[in-house]
Amino acid sequence: MALTTTPLLPHPSGFINDTLTFGGVTVKDMMFGVVELNAASYPLDTQQTAIFGLGAFCDTKACDTYPTFLNQLKKKGVISRRAFSVYLGPNDPKATGSLLIGGVDLAKRRGPVYKVKVEDPSIPAANSQPNFVSLSSLELRLANGTSITSTYNNGTYALWDTGNPHWYVQQDLFDALTNYWGIPNPDLTNDPVVDCKFRKPSKDSIVVNIAPGVSLDVPLSSLPIDMGDGTCTVPVYPYGDAMGDAFLRNVYFTFDYEDLTIEFSLVKYTDETNIVKIE
Repeated sequence: MALTTTPLLPHPSGFINDTLTFGGVTVKDMMFGVVELNAASYPLDTQQTAIFGLGAFCDTKACDTYPTFLNQLKKKGVISRRAFSVYLGPNDPKATGSLLIGGVDLAKRRGPVYKVKVEDPSIPAANSQPNFVSLSSLELRLANGTSITSTYNNGTYALWDTGNPHWYVQQDLFDALTNYWGIPNPDLTNDPVVDCKFRKPSKDSIVVNIAPGVSLDVPLSSLPIDMGDGTCTVPVYPYGDAMGDAFLRNVYFTFDYEDLTIEFSLVKYTDETNIVKIE
């Protein structure tokens, strides 16, 4: 998805309105932020990389107080619901993902499709974010019959965060994983290094239990990343309950801010599409 705006005269930092073009759609009078000074307060005189935020800052449970990107698209009639679907693609440096605003690509779904409520974003624990999903337990399940379950406290919600490349688990599961990978004392200053043989498909997996009757079976072979120099790393740390890209690339998911739900299934890696508008 490419984003372009019409030419502008120099302007100070702050909010401006302009014509925005993305994905072949042109929308007039869109509000967005512009920054010309960074935290060190010196001029930005070269092209900078910015954050394209889709998260709804939820001052209220309806998440409609601020003119976010999704809120503006809904108000202008570009989309019917403030919803978007995410496909990260396989664990391959050449993989291409997709962001589908206001729709869902049914071709990317595999197996049962689940729909659950996200945590109420208006409560303090949610930090005004509508992307926290319940998490009951994680189970390391090996083909040799070994099973180790890491249980979370009742009422735990984990942030499904595409801005985080890692998967944070509890210490007991992390210890079991590092033992499985043969790295009992990993250096956590960087992603742990593992033998690339663990990228080979197997029946070993992590079962993610989200709610009663709602679970996802994530293959362990999806976690090691080929660094291109003969080594592989695993983006897994013992820091608790954040579900970043290492987990999310195994899932096709749709956040809907209208009813504060997430709909998801295991992902099907394919270039085929079957796009349906979310009404």
